[in-house]
Amino acid sequence: MSDSSDNVQRLVLAPDVLARSFNDDSCRAVLELWRDGKVQLVVTRELLAIYLKTLKRLGIPDEHLRCWIVWFTLSEHTRFFGETQDQTASLTETLLAALECGQACAIITANITDPSEAQPWLTPGALINNHPPQP
Repeated sequence: MSDSSDNVQRLVLAPDVLARSFNDDSCRAVLELWRDGKVQLVVTRELLAIYLKTLKRLGIPDEHLRCWIVWFTLSEHTRFFGETQDQTASLTETLLAALECGQACAIITANITDPSEAQPWLTPGALINNHPPQP
């Protein structure tokens, strides 16, 4: 039996996009695509820990963090994987490991310095351009 999420584009979300989503329209739009089921996030245990630290630094209360945990681990919204690598890996290594284990097509980050060498990195704006709003 095929899962309907198999046809949805899988992405890895860099923590900068999560942090910026509270005041940046293109980053927020990425999370809205995820919320609406138009994309599926690949999340590893290591990335979940990074996301929660990021949200905690932004002052998100613990009761709201629990809601984020549910969203980051629900199979209908996310492909969640247990540990994929050494806990001492760099952020880049963690993102690339998630990309590989979840067979994602891109890592979404606002911190691309050279778009010509960006593969598999993609900015929020570039992702949004590939997913125009539906009337």
